[in-house]
Amino acid sequence: MKPFFEARHLAYAYSGGVLAVRDISLSMVPASMTAVIGANGSGKSTFVRMLAGLLRPASGEILLDRSEERRVG
Repeated sequence: MKPFFEARHLAYAYSGGVLAVRDISLSMVPASMTAVIGANGSGKSTFVRMLAGLLRPASGEILLDRSEERRVG
């Protein structure tokens, strides 16, 4: 099944250079369930905020239905 949503090699650093997310990729197909899990402060919320378009990644790309929705870098 072809992916409906993809994030490729996303990275994000907060002001001051604090790296929150580094080289994260994700591929989701329709009717699937995905969980983002990890320790406190590991970048889960930052990652989801990038996927939602609330934060702009420093690098990488986010594709919706295989079209380049938001490309950075």
